Amino acid sequence: MHKKMKLLYGLVTLIIVVTSLFFGIAIKKTWKNDLIITPKDVFNYGISYNEMLNHELKTPAEIRTFNSLYSNADVIVRINISKNAVHNKTYQSCYVEGRVKEIYKGKVTESTIKLIESVCIYQKKMYGGDGALLFNNGEDYIVFLRKYPGDMYGKYDNTYVLTTGSISKYHVTNDTVDGKCFLMTQKQSDNSSLKYKELKKYDSFTLDPNVVEFYDSNKKNINDILKKV
Repeated sequence: MHKKMKLLYGLVTLIIVVTSLFFGIAIKKTWKNDLIITPKDVFNYGISYNEMLNHELKTPAEIRTFNSLYSNADVIVRINISKNAVHNKTYQSCYVEGRVKEIYKGKVTESTIKLIESVCIYQKKMYGGDGALLFNNGEDYIVFLRKYPGDMYGKYDNTYVLTTGSISKYHVTNDTVDGKCFLMTQKQSDNSSLKYKELKKYDSFTLDPNVVEFYDSNKKNINDILKKV
């Protein structure tokens, strides 16, 4: 009788362990890391401009010429965002890693750098600081960057922030700059009526038509730099 009880106890224990393991695996497969952003997560999120996120950036009003944009950048590089890049949420924005392909100004010793994306994602809305949008995976960009002075993103020796959100990021196809800055209306911003999927192919957005004009004029200067490399 005692031996049967021990066998029964052992069988029950085994069943509990196996059941726990099964449910643990099932839960792990459905668990989602809230600190990682994917394009599907924000595809239908509304977009709004939010000047409160400009604390890390210079505003377009401070940078009125290409020479000023150039001189205010610590480094200017061409980077590639891998197809499987992970966009990591932080307290106020997020960051993604990019591979450095070419350096046009400054010194970058690392082959991969962290790029702070000045975007706040909250309650199914995306708030862009000075018009910054997420970097798209699998794409190349010319970026004007400043070294990030803080340490909330971990080791910050290789961490950079855009010099200014709406005019510091330029998409590149082959060796031609073809980035676009979207002109948003105040009403669209206030109502968050535009979805991220509608702006996904834009580098940035702004409420100021002068910024769009400035952005477009910079592309020729950047293409001239590319031709010299």
